[in-house]
Amino acid sequence: MSVINQRGQLSAFLYDLIGTKSELIAVQKNIIDHKISIVKFREDVIEEIQNTVISSVGETVKSELQTYSDVVTKSGSTVTGSVLDQTTIKAVVKDAVAEGDRNRNVMIFGLTEDKDEKLCDKVSNLFLELGEKPKIEAGRSVRKA
Repeated sequence: MSVINQRGQLSAFLYDLIGTKSELIAVQKNIIDHKISIVKFREDVIEEIQNTVISSVGETVKSELQTYSDVVTKSGSTVTGSVLDQTTIKAVVKDAVAEGDRNRNVMIFGLTEDKDEKLCDKVSNLFLELGEKPKIEAGRSVRKA
């Protein structure tokens, strides 16, 4: 009789286990459905933000972008001829180039002076020792007598 009783209890446990499994599957399905709805919500939020940014940038560009003629007419001058004459442009470019050339000058102190020296070769060798290979134009500012 106890075997029959144990079989009855086993079938009751099995029935409860199947019910618990079904409940677990239902809960897991519910969790998956919620995760899917969260992902869809996030996608909608991202799409809304993108649309807002795109429209905002578009409006800003339209409102801030001006043509050259608009800028000139707003400043009170009209373009009838050359705004800057050629000599002014040449002077500005010349000053800028001269400033750039001065930024690349190097002075070397303590370089021995020989009677028949090839200064460019000496300076070139010095830079090669430093691992540099620039274009060199060398000259002494003061010569020994």
